[in-house]
Amino acid sequence: MSLAELAQLPDAVAANGAVDTWSDWLQRRLVDDTDSRDVLTLLEAHGRTRRVRGRARHRLTATP
Repeated sequence: MSLAELAQLPDAVAANGAVDTWSDWLQRRLVDDTDSRDVLTLLEAHGRTRRVRGRARHRLTATP
């Protein structure tokens, strides 16, 4: 699965705990590269590091 495909994943991913299997690197890339509010919300709630959760929160509030 490519980074572009991961950036468009639906909310159902959270139910499967898939975010827990994503590396720190992947989470950092997704939080900066995705425009999907669903993925950002997922990372804000389930991101492994404070950096990922905070960046996701920032992008959610900055994105109309």
